[in-house]
Amino acid sequence: MPELTINLRHIEHNTRIMTQFCEARGMTLVAITKAFSAIPQLVQAMLNGGAPILGDSRIQNIRRMRGFDAPIQLIRTPLMSQVEETVQSVDLSLNVNLDVIRALGQASQGRPHQVILMMELGDNREGIPPEDLIHVAQQVTQIDGVELAGIGGSLGCRYTIYPQLEQIQRLATMFNAVQSALGRTLPICSLGGTVTIPLMRQDAFPPEINQFRVGEALLLGEDAAGEQPIPHMRQDAFRVSAEVIETHAEKVILALGYQDISGENLIPLTEGVLKVDGWTSDHMILRVDRPFKVGQKVDFLPRYNGLVQLFTSPYVNRIYTY
Repeated sequence: MPELTINLRHIEHNTRIMTQFCEARGMTLVAITKAFSAIPQLVQAMLNGGAPILGDSRIQNIRRMRGFDAPIQLIRTPLMSQVEETVQSVDLSLNVNLDVIRALGQASQGRPHQVILMMELGDNREGIPPEDLIHVAQQVTQIDGVELAGIGGSLGCRYTIYPQLEQIQRLATMFNAVQSALGRTLPICSLGGTVTIPLMRQDAFPPEINQFRVGEALLLGEDAAGEQPIPHMRQDAFRVSAEVIETHAEKVILALGYQDISGENLIPLTEGVLKVDGWTSDHMILRVDRPFKVGQKVDFLPRYNGLVQLFTSPYVNRIYTY
């Protein structure tokens, strides 16, 4: 059975570094838990590292976090079928649709539900077009049971490429424009995406950005686009191990497949492994330059998308270390 070894101390360390990094720049960190399905041991490690807010995209994961003493954000627009549980379970949700926001207001039962309106920044994944944002914000202020907390955007979630500073500045500009149109101050201007960390480290973020939603950096200690290590962070919080089940002169086969993790999301660590050469649902084929034995374990580092696969597979044994 494949094994995923998780070093909770490294996740706590990475979270502490990012929390301090954000605080020094006037931002509040939202620690994103979706990659590991909000498993409590990892959530607690992030909280131990000082994460002030937790965020996830699925109500099923948020249910696991209800016992933790931290505000929780729903970072995907709520499902219409889950608006009642959303207002009961989270302190704030990211939104794009007025009908959903009206439903949240109707379900709020006297305690206004906080919403952030998401603006499309160029990822073509989610968000209100910039030219419509002021109108939508004005509409939200007329809906009973909800309170507009701010404006947000995401970068690098669909296309893992380095963003342009102009995209982030566009968010800050529209944040100011919405405040001017409403005639009041909004408390939150939220940006999400590990891919933006190189710009943050250059202190290039506009001062309006005061909330940063990030998950990958806390887990893997690297930026998303270039897979470059973030200074002072650990890149070895996770290790995947799988057993050799067949050997040949220049090839070995592991009991591991895309029901666990796909081959492009594995970085070989074991000496003698040249590359992952192919995979099926339950076999992983490696090119090697030395003999291996049946029963031998082969180790890998997982990439971020691979973590998502590993934590949703029922066939992977998790081992926690500290």
